[in-house]
Amino acid sequence: MKNLKVFFFFFLFFSSLLFAHDSKPAYLQIKALDSENYDIVWKVPMKGIGKKYVLHVQFDNSIENIKKPIEVVVAGWHIKNWRIYKKGFLSGTKVTIEGLSSTDKEVLLRYIDLDGNKFSKLISPNHPEYIFQETKNSNGVVAAYTKMGFEHILEGIDHLLFVACLVMIANTFAKLLWTITGFTLAHSVTLFMSALGWVHVPIPPIEAMIALSIVFLAVEIVKKNTNSFTYRYPAVVSSSFGLLHGFGFASALIEIGLPAKEKIAALLFFNIGVELGQILFVILLFLFMWIIRKIWKGSIYIPWQTLISYTIGIIASMWLLERVILF
Repeated sequence: MKNLKVFFFFFLFFSSLLFAHDSKPAYLQIKALDSENYDIVWKVPMKGIGKKYVLHVQFDNSIENIKKPIEVVVAGWHIKNWRIYKKGFLSGTKVTIEGLSSTDKEVLLRYIDLDGNKFSKLISPNHPEYIFQETKNSNGVVAAYTKMGFEHILEGIDHLLFVACLVMIANTFAKLLWTITGFTLAHSVTLFMSALGWVHVPIPPIEAMIALSIVFLAVEIVKKNTNSFTYRYPAVVSSSFGLLHGFGFASALIEIGLPAKEKIAALLFFNIGVELGQILFVILLFLFMWIIRKIWKGSIYIPWQTLISYTIGIIASMWLLERVILF
């Protein structure tokens, strides 16, 4: 009975990952046209077909709207564009994202001044407002994109399940180190190539292939043929599939957008955030596995890796069917 409860916990833990929320932040761009006029672009990701987050940009009373907003829905985004007026620069002006505190979304604020300098800031639900400072050239790209990368991998459940399978296949520390390194290098290459526009691939089939890669590893764990290519050369397998996962990472960045003059820095720190999140996940997974071994110590043998891999395989198969139907 004790072991059945543990398995039930496993099932709930992994099945709950199916309902993870969309990790894309909303996006607010403010571009100075001169010392008094500013173009506004406000992008909010859709919840689903026909559904959107009820979020509004509200400036303080020093701001005047001088251009009627234009609203469109494009590729899963609700986009609004308008123009504002303020005599002098925006220093001291407060912008508030109404409705943000009741969601789990964040807003990436990007301000572009007359010289093309950019300031980036993440606005969180806990503090849904920002007051523009005197320093116009300060740059928040490092903090903003590192945080986005960190959150993206921890909320990217398909990527995490793939890494979990790699951990179970690589049964020694040295092999695991090479396996994770191969995955990291491979997805970094395609992340940069895709986000910089050097390679263009359709995302829906890539997402389906990512789900298929998880199903493949789950099947390998169930079969547990240690003489198979996957078990003998997990770094090669992780590198090959890592190329696909890099395109998946890039799709989130492409939708949000990269600062024109700071693309490399934004990409680099987004990738660093991804790796930090990945390292944290592997550490937590090792701790989780250690606890489970302690629970089952001295009890009858239960193939816990097989149970987990079946659960992962079922979840990934559902994603695969869903993604194949969608594209």
